Parts: sequence; structure tokens; C-alpha cells
Amino acid sequence: MKNIYIKLVIAGRDIATIPARDIVGVAAGVIIKGAENGEGYITIGDVPEKHRAAVIAALEADGYDEHGEPIE
Repeated sequence: MKNIYIKLVIAGRDIATIPARDIVGVAAGVIIKGAENGEGYITIGDVPEKHRAAVIAALEADGYDEHGEPIE
């Protein structure tokens, strides 16, 4: 389901409408995909506040900063 939600958010679905159990992985995936594609699909500011820290932690765990850029 995560990949489907990522595609929906990229197509314009509001990240806040994604089920809470999936939002961290979906938000991180969309932020990374946007950085790879040179697009700003969503930013960390678009993520509901209660999930932001978890999204940033997930990005960092995968080797990315909060903008989806690889950490060197």
C-alpha cells in the first residue's frame, strides 16, 4: 500500500489524508522521490506536526536529510 499512497500524494492527494499507520513511510518516500526528481511534491512542513519528528528520523535512518537529499 505504501507505494500506492506515495503515487497518490505525488499526484496531489493531501498527505494528511494518509492513514496514520502509513504516514511516516509515505511522507519519507515522497520527500525522497521529490528530491530525486527535482520536484517539491511535499516538504516536511506539509507533514502533520505530530508526525514530523518521526518522518525526519525515518529519513535520517535511511541516510537522507529532511529535504530528501543524501547525507554525506
